This record gives sequence, structure tokens and C-alpha cells, in this order.
Amino acid sequence: MDKYNQRNIESTWNSIAKSFDKTRKKPWEFCVDFLSSIDSSSTIGDFGCGNGRHTNICSTYANKVIALDLSYNLLQIARSTLLKNHCENIEYIHGSLLEIPLKNEMLDAVIAIASIHNIAQRENRIKALSEINRILKKDSTSLISVWSKHQKRYQITKTNLIKTYHLEKGDRIVYWNQDDMHIPRFYHFYDEKELEDDLQKAGFSSFTIKNVSLTSDGKDNYVVYLEK
Repeated sequence: MDKYNQRNIESTWNSIAKSFDKTRKKPWEFCVDFLSSIDSSSTIGDFGCGNGRHTNICSTYANKVIALDLSYNLLQIARSTLLKNHCENIEYIHGSLLEIPLKNEMLDAVIAIASIHNIAQRENRIKALSEINRILKKDSTSLISVWSKHQKRYQITKTNLIKTYHLEKGDRIVYWNQDDMHIPRFYHFYDEKELEDDLQKAGFSSFTIKNVSLTSDGKDNYVVYLEK
């Protein structure tokens, strides 16, 4: 598991940042719907902001945005793109979800879209969720999405089990195979019960989990609506 520590995961995303940016331009509709409902005076965190495709929407609806990502290269792409789009109410933080450098009860809302599932080890994923809980104000709302184990493309079979024997249940290595690259990326594929348990262990008691289809690969993601 040492191979999939935070430093190595950061290096992976730095190496594919430019290629990844080419493929991630359109925001998810469920995320836009959520952001359009927040109060315009809100300060919102986009945690695991990547290339900023949802940060841009955050900037439109919120008073201030905190954009955080583990990958310095992705964060720089986000900054460059959003400055060109005249999004000037954004603070950029190069950091980890395991230690969010913000004070307790500081944010009115958080989105963490397709980021929690890239954290290795269950205790670390729970810690990241606990950190989100810590920095949220009372009566706040948040949105999280993670990959579901029901993705047909990545079902564990006898032929690919050898690649995953050293990982925890639900962990997979998914290769980035674009622009002549073949780079392994860590993912954790959730089942609903595990996700519910992790949220509760992180201190969340009020939430709704939906298993949704964001691609043609069946119900491939869980979307979580949180209240604190």
C-alpha cells in the first residue's frame, strides 16, 4: 500500500494533468443544480477541484470559493483557466483533504466531486470526510460524488484479480491510457453500505445517497447530499 501514499498519488495526477484537462470540460448537471441552489453570500469549498470545471460554476453562484487540490499541476491549470474566465473570487490551496488548512466551521457548503475515491486506505477516506465535516458551518449543505462498484468496465474478475490482491476490498488500479501514456491511478469503488458507514464515522448523520448513471456504464456513481 506504500506505493499508493499521498505523495505518489500526487505525482500520478501531476504527470497526467494536461492530458486529463483535455477530457474534463463540461460540469456535471447534478452539481450545477446543487450550486444554483446555494445562497449567493456563501463561501464554498471545491475540494479535489482538479482542472476547475466545477470551480467555475462555484464562482458564479457563491461569494467566495476555496479551491483545493493535491495536484499542483492541476491547480495551476484551474487557476489559469479561471483567471481567463474572469473568476476573481477564488482562493487556491495546494493541499490534501486529509489536512484541510481551514478553521473549524468556516464554510457554508462544500463540493467534493470524484475526489474521495482517489484516497488510499479506508481510514484516510474517513479522515477526509471528517475534515469536511469539521470545516462546515452548522445548517450547511454539501455534495460529494464517488465511483460505485457497479461500474461494468471495472468489475473484478479472475483475469484481473492479480492486479488488485495487495489492495483493500473495493480498491482498483485504473490506467490513464491517453496521449501515449499508460499510467496507473488509484481508485476505491464504493458500495452503498460502506459509503453510509464511512459518512457516519465521519460525523454526518443527515444525508441522502443516490446511485446514478453519469456515463453509459450503468449506475456508476454515488452522489451524496449532506446536511449538517
